[in-house]
Amino acid sequence: MVMVGLYFGAAEVGTRIAIEAEADPAPGEVDVYLVSNGVHVDVWVPAVRAERDWTKWLPREVPLRRSGYVAFGWGDRRFFLEVPTWDDLTADVAIQGALWPTPSAVHVTAYPGPPGADDRVHRLRITRAQYASLVDHVDRAFELDDGGRPELLDHPGYHHSDRFFAGRGSYHLFRTCNVWTNEAVKVMGQKAALWAPFERGARFHLPRNRGER
Repeated sequence: MVMVGLYFGAAEVGTRIAIEAEADPAPGEVDVYLVSNGVHVDVWVPAVRAERDWTKWLPREVPLRRSGYVAFGWGDRRFFLEVPTWDDLTADVAIQGALWPTPSAVHVTAYPGPPGADDRVHRLRITRAQYASLVDHVDRAFELDDGGRPELLDHPGYHHSDRFFAGRGSYHLFRTCNVWTNEAVKVMGQKAALWAPFERGARFHLPRNRGER
């Protein structure tokens, strides 16, 4: 119980300590969204820009529209593949993910456009250079096959618009799905938490704009 208390205490401290945004006078021109499902936060980016055309980088199994958006989430592979709803969560999956490092996966979802206005949506308008840094961060989340392409996992996804890919690195208590998202905010040069293993921390310093312009 002491170790659990220390972990949650460290998470709270890490959440409240802010990494301040970069001082960049250049006006932003790329709209990126951070969208929470109540447990973890995905990163939404435009499907096509000069910095990256995701319709060409991702396989056709992800049904992207050129005018759409694509969402990325990195996390525990077994949890992603075996727990489509909370009713499917078993003690075995929960304990394994909590107690020792496990293989990771990237969940990729195609959307026809940006998210609608909602309290769980945060819009960041960033520069092209900041967006290029975010693209690099997302790239590093994927394990690549021998051809240098994202390694598609043998799983149908939750819906027709999403698929799973092999992730790079291990998921564990100190590197969770929300830690990965918080790192994405940092590489964009935006205000972020020092360490954010939980959904609350990944959203704590984000602008409360409901995704609206």
